[in-house]
Amino acid sequence: MTSQIATRHSWKTVESPEQLTQLQYQDHFTQAEYETIARGLIPQAMEDKWFIFYEDSMVYLHRSWTGELIYRITLERYNAGARVICAEVSPEYLPEPIHENSIMCDRLLTPSLHWRSGAKSVTTRHPRRRQLLRQQRRAVSTDPRGPVCV
Repeated sequence: MTSQIATRHSWKTVESPEQLTQLQYQDHFTQAEYETIARGLIPQAMEDKWFIFYEDSMVYLHRSWTGELIYRITLERYNAGARVICAEVSPEYLPEPIHENSIMCDRLLTPSLHWRSGAKSVTTRHPRRRQLLRQQRRAVSTDPRGPVCV
């Protein structure tokens, strides 16, 4: 674990594909979780498969070994934290069912919270947190068309 804030220049990356495919992934994060995600994640060992950084309201998730951009997630801040307003995946990763890519986004952002906090294992979110998120989802209005990537 490192306390260094990840930036685009913290790790090797390759040019991003011009076109990304939109995913139907929505989530909300508390203020503390948002701050943790915004710090990003810099790989520390060969086993660390992801490089994650935050820039201009977007979370970029790159494979650490190749530097390829796999996912880009746009967050919108609000008074209690942040919500996902757009999630996209690189076209090369579309052979998997599209819903599995959405599940992967959740699995990647959740571990980044655990890795940053120094937890030894990656676990699913606490049930009480899931209940709070469901309440927040109802409280925060969304576009009836779902997330719209710009």
